[in-house]
Amino acid sequence: MKRIVVLFFSLAILLGLMVTLLRTGSSPLAKGADVDLPQLSYLDQPPQLKGKAVLIDFWATWCVPCRKSIPHLNGIFDRHGTENLQVIGVTDEDATTVRRFEANTPIKYAVAVAAPKSMFERFAVTTLPQAYLLSPQGKVVWSGHPGELTDLQLETALRHE
Repeated sequence: MKRIVVLFFSLAILLGLMVTLLRTGSSPLAKGADVDLPQLSYLDQPPQLKGKAVLIDFWATWCVPCRKSIPHLNGIFDRHGTENLQVIGVTDEDATTVRRFEANTPIKYAVAVAAPKSMFERFAVTTLPQAYLLSPQGKVVWSGHPGELTDLQLETALRHE
């Protein structure tokens, strides 16, 4: 009986590794990659993106690290405004779920809801949160955990485009 249990768990671990390898087979968009953003459904007014850098944060209301990065992203939004930069939180959750979440955790930047799975695939999102900084020309200039993006990195990336 012990052998069957060990075999079962070994197979489960192997299956998990295979699924992880398949999901990570597409790597995140490389620095310099061109990105066209699809039409998204926003909770409020769609942000004006033309001629602006865009920080895209893939997140979910149930994701604890995502929740912890929201104040940091609110701070980036406060400091850099909407003149040269737009911040967009992208989730595949519905508007009702996000509105309930925002009642306790205000989000100052634009939030796109019910994002299509294809957008997550295009950006090779395998973990949450995951963020991409796009230049005004639509090129990836930074990617990583949104909490790790510093103002200096942001300003440097935007100056060099």
